[in-house]
Amino acid sequence: MKKIAYISIATLALVACQREVDIQEDAIPTHTVTIQAGFQGETKTAYTDQGAFSWTAGDQIGVLVTNGTETRQVTFTTEDAKPVATFTGEVPDGFTVADYASYPFNGGQDGVICNDLVYDAAKKGWALSGSILPDAENPLAGIPLIGAKDVNGFFQFTTAVGIVKFTVENVPSATAYAELKAAEPATLSGVYAENNGILAMDKAVEAVATAYNLSAPAEKNTTMDFYFFIPTGTLPEGTEFSLISSADGEAIVTRAFKTPVEVAANRIVNIAPIVMEPEPEFSRQTDSLALVAVYNASDGANWAKNKWDLSKPMTEWPAVTLTDGRVTALKLSTSGVITKEWTLPAEIGNLTELTDLRINSNKLTGEIPDEVYDLAKLEFLYFQNDNITGALSPKLGQLTELTQLYVDRNANMTGGIPHEIGNLKKLERINISQSGIGGEIPVELGQCESLLQFMAFNTQLSGELPDIWDMPVLQTVMMHTNPGLTGNLPASLGKLKPLAAGTAPSIQLYGCSFTGNIPESFANLPEKTTQVYVQNNKMSGVIPAAVQAHPKFSSWKYDPQQEGYGLTLE
Repeated sequence: MKKIAYISIATLALVACQREVDIQEDAIPTHTVTIQAGFQGETKTAYTDQGAFSWTAGDQIGVLVTNGTETRQVTFTTEDAKPVATFTGEVPDGFTVADYASYPFNGGQDGVICNDLVYDAAKKGWALSGSILPDAENPLAGIPLIGAKDVNGFFQFTTAVGIVKFTVENVPSATAYAELKAAEPATLSGVYAENNGILAMDKAVEAVATAYNLSAPAEKNTTMDFYFFIPTGTLPEGTEFSLISSADGEAIVTRAFKTPVEVAANRIVNIAPIVMEPEPEFSRQTDSLALVAVYNASDGANWAKNKWDLSKPMTEWPAVTLTDGRVTALKLSTSGVITKEWTLPAEIGNLTELTDLRINSNKLTGEIPDEVYDLAKLEFLYFQNDNITGALSPKLGQLTELTQLYVDRNANMTGGIPHEIGNLKKLERINISQSGIGGEIPVELGQCESLLQFMAFNTQLSGELPDIWDMPVLQTVMMHTNPGLTGNLPASLGKLKPLAAGTAPSIQLYGCSFTGNIPESFANLPEKTTQVYVQNNKMSGVIPAAVQAHPKFSSWKYDPQQEGYGLTLE
């Protein structure tokens, strides 16, 4: 269903109406001045379907007056109803009529909606302030006019702006209004500046154009047209159109122009339609309800700190991050917030824009819900130092955007590392340490081409290590204190990569049940390597001479409890 046009204005950071009220209240003697004004230029389709322009009795214009040092704007009124009309106004003594006038203008009268084209003397230009409701059949109706005085003192008015029109399909029901804001530094001013008699757009003044007072759509998935009165000129690349939420004033969605948009007087520029995802898939309300489910499941009313006030917008809830109005991060990572054991509700899967989920040291128990593995945009997944049970699901392989996986310090976890982990081409860090995860390391782990760190110490891992450690960027392998790990160390462990900065490469394999000798490939480890710990195993033999010659391996210790040497870098 398509809706008609909605209220649109161009605003400055200037409250023009109140300024004009102040001027009207100045106790300065005045004298009556009469002028004539009419419309000049293109056919005036803005006011009648017939294309004929005519003033209406009671019309008011804002005429500039000056005393040589100060410029003011004074209300002039006509009782005529014809194309050329006589306007009368009270001009302060010592002031004379200057060169420009504007329409519409009501002088900031009390109780009147301020839809004025108001002159700002400091900027030498006009700002459209207030609201105008375009006619759905004739959107140019009511378009602002600027009048310039000719040599005969006649004010010839012409169209001051054009219209930029946006059509949005499936407008979210939480929408309150729309906003158009130009990119820095060329900000949209809404100002018409004096420039050698030419009215032009002043790009130096900050402002936005806004469609105000838009009621939330009565139906879901409604199509709406948004109109903005914009000064003639160029809207620069990067100008942003946003739909604003009625709940918290945050942007629901923002779209930026990829190319400049030329605006011509008394013309409509149609922007390519914006198609939103139909609700409920795209729903701020769904996000809010999902967070409330987490809050209720964890006894949020009794959190020790960082409590959520459900009467306030989500933007004010600690540990919650919104982007374009959707929840993109939930970080309950401050320990001791939650005071009772709880399980993560299935509603977590409704946070479909979530990229960062962190719950640490907050009494989380139970298995990881399947719905977590459906969060296709997840990049960071942290469940640390809690009481997670069960195994990592094979559905872990669905999280192809994942870069960091931390499930360490969950002693009651079971199962092994899923073979599907090989699908995670962006995975950089995995930590399953101090957990109940066990079994053999799958060879598919070697397909994680972005892996930097593999940490799996104090677990239930067992069997021989696969020869997979020559990954393109791998720097750290920590699997110490795993007595179930057996067999020879694979040669690929000697192919760890140097770091550009930060912690140096590290191998920590002590406290296991490895046998055989130290691989000769260890001689090729980067010189920045600071940790190679293989003591407390069952290794034997003479350490290869090439390894002994490594410039950084300077300290060797013999452990009589071992059947050979352990290599420890001091």
